[in-house]
Amino acid sequence: MIFAGKQLEDGRTLSDDYFWLRQKDDSAVLGYLRAESTYTAAMMKPTEALQKRIYDEMLARIKQTDVSAPYREGKYLYYSRTQEGKEYPVYVRSTGDSTTETVLLDQNAMAKGHPFHAFGTIRVSDDGNLLAYTVDTTGYRQYTLMVKDLRTGEILPEPPFEERVRVLRRHLGLMIEVFGEPHGCRMFRKVAPWYSRRFGPAVEFNRRVVLISSLAEFESVLDHYTRWRAQFLDEEGQLKPRFQPEPMVASFMQAEGAPEQQQIKVPKGPVEIW
Repeated sequence: MIFAGKQLEDGRTLSDDYFWLRQKDDSAVLGYLRAESTYTAAMMKPTEALQKRIYDEMLARIKQTDVSAPYREGKYLYYSRTQEGKEYPVYVRSTGDSTTETVLLDQNAMAKGHPFHAFGTIRVSDDGNLLAYTVDTTGYRQYTLMVKDLRTGEILPEPPFEERVRVLRRHLGLMIEVFGEPHGCRMFRKVAPWYSRRFGPAVEFNRRVVLISSLAEFESVLDHYTRWRAQFLDEEGQLKPRFQPEPMVASFMQAEGAPEQQQIKVPKGPVEIW
């Protein structure tokens, strides 16, 4: 069960005796981890009283009911507070002249039913109306991206295809504005396929967009793709179930063992040769 090795360009081979432990759902891995846990519990049993005494002493030195230092963003003050007996903080905001708090995220409530719960990033939109956050409920640092409307408390669904296209156009427009049309389009070739990950079937878009050299070529590619994509839509203009992408997961921390088809190939080398 040893990783066979990866051949390097200089002829060396790397091997990892513990590579097999990456298979988190494998029965052999689970059996090994349970055996290690049983061994640890048996070896540490004589120290259980000491462990509890140390834990209680450390806990007594922590101010469990507390409030973090607030910071201002726009017209709101943002901070978190903890309460004795609860494991997680509550993220809140208030206006500077008010004592009324608005709960943004109650992590204690959100963690119920999950063996693990952690936030990655928490960001509020410039107008203070939307909250974007990433959450991991497995402990494997695989984060799901969520957007909450702070005016209604609603967790928003993914943006539709039309909104993604609008942002895509805006992105290209900004790159052209900053770098000029030819260079901006060449740079855009590398980022455009990331947008299409949520388009559904996108092979026609990906193979053409990495060749654009002008805004007009991009619009031509987009027009062709939109017509081609229509075959995968239902009568209401939505992707048919079998063509819908998997639930959106933030991938700034790539899942171990991600299948190759989830990874977008992009041009390599200097921009000038893309």
